[in-house]
Amino acid sequence: MPNSSPVLPYDFILFDEAQDASDAMLDVVMMQPAVKVIVGDAHQQIYGWRFAVNSLEKVDFPVYHLTRSFRFDHEIASLAGRILQWKAHLGLQPEIQIYGSDPSGEIKSRATLARTNVGLLSKSIELLIEKGSVRKIYFEGRIESYTYADEGASVYDVLNLYLGQDQMIRDKLIASMKWFGDLEEYIEKTEDAALRLIVDIVKKYHRNLPNYIRQIKEAHVENHEKEKAGMIFSTVHRCKGLEYDEVTLADDFISEDKVIKWMNEGKGNSVNIHKIAEEINLLYVAVTRTRNVLNIPEGLLPRSRINVIAAAKKTPGFEIAEEEYFRNKKPPKSVQEKNKSGQPWTGEDDDILTVMYCEGKPLNTMARKLGRGYGAIQSRIKKLELPELYD
Repeated sequence: MPNSSPVLPYDFILFDEAQDASDAMLDVVMMQPAVKVIVGDAHQQIYGWRFAVNSLEKVDFPVYHLTRSFRFDHEIASLAGRILQWKAHLGLQPEIQIYGSDPSGEIKSRATLARTNVGLLSKSIELLIEKGSVRKIYFEGRIESYTYADEGASVYDVLNLYLGQDQMIRDKLIASMKWFGDLEEYIEKTEDAALRLIVDIVKKYHRNLPNYIRQIKEAHVENHEKEKAGMIFSTVHRCKGLEYDEVTLADDFISEDKVIKWMNEGKGNSVNIHKIAEEINLLYVAVTRTRNVLNIPEGLLPRSRINVIAAAKKTPGFEIAEEEYFRNKKPPKSVQEKNKSGQPWTGEDDDILTVMYCEGKPLNTMARKLGRGYGAIQSRIKKLELPELYD
């Protein structure tokens, strides 16, 4: 019979990742006579779905904050802190102090991270098959598990429903649907995001999907050859504690707009607030997996009061002529001959150039009119500051 009150023969116990511990684990640690140190990050609590508890909130120990990361730089640290501030929309006011360190410029490992299994599967099809940007890939954990939603329904179940092959469906929920439209209606009512992703990927690839999954498995390297993969794919739950030189995020994470929308729709009860906070934690964990470069969808960036003004466009016709110049390497022969005189610019020349620039005349027209090469025209436009004055 197992001992329900074990005593560990240690003087000191360091209990790490305490934000995702179970009550049983915490009880065993707390009953020990050793000196105990509990370490964790409440904002990395992402296992509430398997009844993990935040041990940091259940003990009355002196608190010391570790605020500097030696993994990522100040820019990533700032972004991570701003994402955690979304919890203010939930009525939570997290005390956040995150500082980065000097980045390393070396890129040896690249990873694509997603919130869900199917979101990652979709991203792997995009990069490996549609774009062909990688040849060898690696999935953290078992690659077969990425064809399933969190609740157990697989891509193949939904595909068989879509193709009318009901006898091949294994999942009870999918098998209960009379046709594909019933599943879409169910998703609309329940807002099941994981199933919605499966439906989207089935509607996009349908009969090609099994072949694409086969190609993904063929491109997958073994565990001991992970460093040979051009891209590593993982959900956030599977890469917890890992790090990569460059990280690209899929677009299936929560956004600040979604947080605000859910709260405005009156879904801010205590249960949902905990779930939404954990969704914010997932994005925070994903962002902080990078050691150097982060590629993040625009929709996942925090709201900003800074409005970016687009750069002024070149005068119509000017850009086309400029491209023609660089393609041909030199201006037309007639213009070269006229330009041999090397005459200095006159006030009249400047006036003509200014008027033609404001009228949007192409570069070749300006060159012929003034008898000068394209380089001379461009240099004079810059010297007269015509883009700054008239664009």
